[in-house]
Amino acid sequence: ESNPSTTAAIKVENPFTHPLLPPVDACVRAENGIYHVYILNEQKQWIPANYKYINYDEFIKDFTLISKMIVDGPLQSFCHRRLQYLKTKHELHTLLNEVK
Repeated sequence: ESNPSTTAAIKVENPFTHPLLPPVDACVRAENGIYHVYILNEQKQWIPANYKYINYDEFIKDFTLISKMIVDGPLQSFCHRRLQYLKTKHELHTLLNEVK
């Protein structure tokens, strides 16, 4: 039986299908531990960028989910086994293709 406090639906998306933003003259500044993005306007003044971002509550919800995943023992075991498998698979690939 799964524990609803540690089990969450994870939305899987392909990160390479999202369109890239066009290049802009921008800078990032940290103010009181929070990073802000500024862009140059026509008068060459730095103004806050009008980008979408998640609110504080959404950030805390996501951070809490990640924190729960980090301390989840079965998930750690699964991830460790998966990484060991991928490492072994890569080593085998390297051994078979080192002559090329």
